Amino acid sequence: MKIQPLRSPSFERTHAASRKQVSIYEGHRMSHHLLLHLAGPDESSFPDLETAARIARNARAELPDYTIEIVVQGAKVKSLLNDGDSAPILNSLVEAGFTISACANSLRSIGIERKQLVEGALIVSAAVAHLAKKQIEGAAYIRL
Repeated sequence: MKIQPLRSPSFERTHAASRKQVSIYEGHRMSHHLLLHLAGPDESSFPDLETAARIARNARAELPDYTIEIVVQGAKVKSLLNDGDSAPILNSLVEAGFTISACANSLRSIGIERKQLVEGALIVSAAVAHLAKKQIEGAAYIRL
């Protein structure tokens, strides 16, 4: 005699919804995204952009299929200036396929214009909203 587990109607509805959700992704390649959030009271305090670059490269070595984005917020956006000490690091990151995103609110509050940023840096309207949206979409998040 085969024993059937008891399943309530709510259990059946929940699992039917789960099966439907899974089928949405069938046939589509899921992309993986890692967000590294660099923010702080000033551009020289730890962690700095050099540390973020090292962490990003280490992550790429272990997660080669991931898109890796460094989101820069607050006074740390000063490290994205095209004439700053970090410009060579930023250029090498962009050339290697990393995404560098700057918070527009931070840029505006500090008085930095788009043309002052290293070439290839993206601007997101608000770092907090950008990070939240990406996490809702399934991105992994690490605060540096």
